[in-house]
Amino acid sequence: MAKLRRLFGLWLALLALPSFPSIGGPRDPSRAEDILELGDQKLLSLDPSFLERAENVTLTFLQPAKVDRNPVLVPTEPWEGEHITYGTVLFDPEERIFKMWYQTFSDSAYAAGDYRRTSYICYAQSRDGLMWEKPKLGLIEFQGSKENNIVLEGYGHYILDGCAVIRDPADPDPRRRYKLVFYDTVAPGKEGICAAFSPDGIHWEKYERNPLFEGHYTVYAFRDESRGKYVVLHKTYLLPRGVASTPTVRMGMGVRVVVLRESPDFFTWSPPIIVLRPDEGDPPDVDFYGMAAFPYEGVFIGLLNIFHNNDRVMEIELVWSRDHIFWYRTRRTFLPTGPRGAFDSYMVVARPPLVIGDQIWIYYSARNAPHYLPERKAEQRGSVGLARLRLDGFAALKAGPTEGMLLTKPLRLQGDRLLLNARTDPQGYIIVEVLDRAGRPMEGFARSEAIPFRGDAVRHEVQWSTGRTLRDLRGHVVRLRLRLKHAELYALAIRSD
Repeated sequence: MAKLRRLFGLWLALLALPSFPSIGGPRDPSRAEDILELGDQKLLSLDPSFLERAENVTLTFLQPAKVDRNPVLVPTEPWEGEHITYGTVLFDPEERIFKMWYQTFSDSAYAAGDYRRTSYICYAQSRDGLMWEKPKLGLIEFQGSKENNIVLEGYGHYILDGCAVIRDPADPDPRRRYKLVFYDTVAPGKEGICAAFSPDGIHWEKYERNPLFEGHYTVYAFRDESRGKYVVLHKTYLLPRGVASTPTVRMGMGVRVVVLRESPDFFTWSPPIIVLRPDEGDPPDVDFYGMAAFPYEGVFIGLLNIFHNNDRVMEIELVWSRDHIFWYRTRRTFLPTGPRGAFDSYMVVARPPLVIGDQIWIYYSARNAPHYLPERKAEQRGSVGLARLRLDGFAALKAGPTEGMLLTKPLRLQGDRLLLNARTDPQGYIIVEVLDRAGRPMEGFARSEAIPFRGDAVRHEVQWSTGRTLRDLRGHVVRLRLRLKHAELYALAIRSD
């Protein structure tokens, strides 16, 4: 807990101050120091736990750029109704195609109480992630024909909602290679988070013991390989203080919060834990309408759905965690809504992104009208958009015209090369020194021997004029000291040859 407090203090100082002379103060030589064991590992600017000191540097949160072709998928078929939403996109490295599973929603079917036809799970595919094909699969009948791309229909007692797909090559049962998590009502009075399994992502079978557990709409899932756990996050409702202290799934009761459950086998699930709820720092009309979370370079990143009840607008805030239980909030809009009249003018809801080359691709569901209007209008549409972010570019440690400094904690090196993901202005630079544990420059790695980095690179190998490399320091405990001017640092990486 003390380590968490120190990290949170450093993170808040970097975030809150436009410029600061020092973080951490002089080192106390009598204090035991944490040694970070570094093999092939990346250190993200988003998580400053590897830093001991920083001077004249600010932590800046970045936003992805929406592609010009947006929206990339729109409702065009009668079974899709007016909205397609909750698109999960995976890239199949064997077939070399993008695969998307998405939920449909028909306002007219919902109004008529025809819940089976209100929403389906459909499949689309693409060669480039921009132009999508909806193949005719011949699996499920709609209005007397199976010429459609529907892969799953609900139980029909109420609407099917949500679409979170995991590709799980480690499952010993090939029939469960793909796992789908969604919300549905299995029988009257028996609703919750349900599962379906597929060997190929096309042919699905619902789990015969659905639901997995009680829960509410807006469900997300991922596999935590580092802990051997499946993780599901979903929205639920918390009654106001003084009324009750337990979550409820009754519509309109209390504030929406994010709940997490874990499972070692996908069938036995832990009790729910509320991991994120609005607090005194949020406007009083804010709810948390679920969160997409995913592992990324040793941490967990969350795309938190911020719902403003007053104007019915939903946008996304970036959060992050080291254990997917305790989350650091940026309190900054990561993915905003578009201008009025745009396809994403009122709602944006993201899914876990893809790393494609040197970019992060974030597919998101969008709507051009406020959430849950009592009167549906003909022009309302739900579509899927795409935004792109630089690799590791969730946040940057940024220095301006005054030279900044970053000093790491002691690191035990097990790699051969130091790589920077960084950008500088033409007049800027980043210089890296290697220090011994006491903070003295090591021979061949001093500032005068460092070759400055200038430019824009995702994997720039740091070099010194002496020709020495980190390979010479394998197993040694060192510190890195970075000098920055007119520069942004997104990540450091230690790599072996």
